[in-house]
Amino acid sequence: MHILLKIFILLVFLTILMSLITVTKSKNNTESIWTILEKNASEDIYFDENRLNENISPLAKKFINNSIKNGTKIPKTAILDIEGKMRTKIDETASWNDISSKEILSKNGFVWKAEIKSGPLILKGADYYFENNSEINFALYGLIPVVKESNKDITKSASGRLAIELIVWNPWTVFMDKNTEFKDVDSETFSVSFEIDGEPVTVYLKIDDEGNLKEVYMNRWNKLENDSYEYIPFGGTISDQLEQNGLKIAKTLNVGWNYGSREYVQTFYFNVTAADFY
Repeated sequence: MHILLKIFILLVFLTILMSLITVTKSKNNTESIWTILEKNASEDIYFDENRLNENISPLAKKFINNSIKNGTKIPKTAILDIEGKMRTKIDETASWNDISSKEILSKNGFVWKAEIKSGPLILKGADYYFENNSEINFALYGLIPVVKESNKDITKSASGRLAIELIVWNPWTVFMDKNTEFKDVDSETFSVSFEIDGEPVTVYLKIDDEGNLKEVYMNRWNKLENDSYEYIPFGGTISDQLEQNGLKIAKTLNVGWNYGSREYVQTFYFNVTAADFY
């Protein structure tokens, strides 16, 4: 019995050790990607509305002119402090979990480092997309791995996340790219079509008379209840703007899956409390 107890203790120790190694490895990988994105600082290129993409539509021009003042340096990278809530299921009866997070975002990718509280439980970890690869890693109290996902479907969904977040939080390099295509849909709505690592994406924006973003949506890859994947509508509304150093971005967002349909369920509430641009 004494030997069995020793074996049990040894197995527990090895399990804890392997968990810590896994968490540390994931954290180091995330930090290295963050560092790469952080070094992707913008060049000294300043916004001039007269040098906009010649194919830009009238509504797209109104939006971008409202989001950046002439003479403002065009950033490539945004670092955001984001508070909010999220549901882990597309179910309006699912409980809300509090989020405290920090994100780095550029056209090359994103890293979202977050702390998610669900009652007394706290998950710490990160989501990232970089070089056509994505991974989700969260550990209970930052110690015991509970979520670790990485496959082609996760990556495809993450590329859609990158696309829509670029539009609401870092749109300038997308709009200034000569390969980006714009199309006015109606008197308030226009589409922006571009590529994320060779994957074509189209995001729809609805703006007010001043050019402030009111709604944003797209078709995004996601898992269904039967565990298969397909494109489903994802998006939501913007209720406030954050202005800083000649730049304006969406501050408060209410977004979710099946946007625009009867099946819509708000699954995320985000509030940007601070932003830095490089």
